[in-house]
Amino acid sequence: MILKRIFILAIVSSLCLTVQAQEEKEKGPHFISINLGANIPLSDYQTLDTLDASNVNAGLAFSLEGGAYLNKIFGLGLSVGGFTNKIDQSQLSKQLNKEVHDDGSVSISADDWLNLYAMVGPYLSFGGKLIVVDLKFLGGIINSSKPSVTINASESGEPTIQKNYSESAYAFGFNYGIHLRINLIGGLGLRVNAEGIMSEQEFKNRVDYIRGTTVESTENKLITEFKTLNLGAGLVYTF
Repeated sequence: MILKRIFILAIVSSLCLTVQAQEEKEKGPHFISINLGANIPLSDYQTLDTLDASNVNAGLAFSLEGGAYLNKIFGLGLSVGGFTNKIDQSQLSKQLNKEVHDDGSVSISADDWLNLYAMVGPYLSFGGKLIVVDLKFLGGIINSSKPSVTINASESGEPTIQKNYSESAYAFGFNYGIHLRINLIGGLGLRVNAEGIMSEQEFKNRVDYIRGTTVESTENKLITEFKTLNLGAGLVYTF
């Protein structure tokens, strides 16, 4: 995968600068931050197949992040965080009524999507005491939990239930973006974030179709490409 190769090359390039950084013994803009913001779903994650449970709304993104610098420009860091999104039940219900049921009898109950990650990688930073601009490209593990969804409907006057079961999957993912650190007092400051997350997850997708006392079960694979944009802010301590 091309992105994996780019990530490995970035790590190696950063490590190759260690010798020069140690010789110069420059103090880098090390930091630790806690961040909160909006998660904007894109691609498959925004509009999954209706029968596989989706149409997600913008959600909440959160992270704890820190970086240690080899010199004033290059650093290595860790980001641990996640994002959660609610299924747009109203939109999904309208879509199902239009495509599957024409009597307006669909009702939906659904949990939220939850995605957690741990990423490491290089940082490239510029600036001074007042403002620092960070560029990052991290890679690591992302765990995605597909929520359970229950769809109640009526076909020819007979109640039917479709249960999409929750599933969890792990995959390699990337976290890349730009941060702006604005010093307020001492080393404490405000951080403004714009970053993307991408991954591809493969879920075991189990669905039960219940009509009266009859239950039909299916199980297949669901491959979802996750692409999201996180916009937010946080508190940062630079030292």
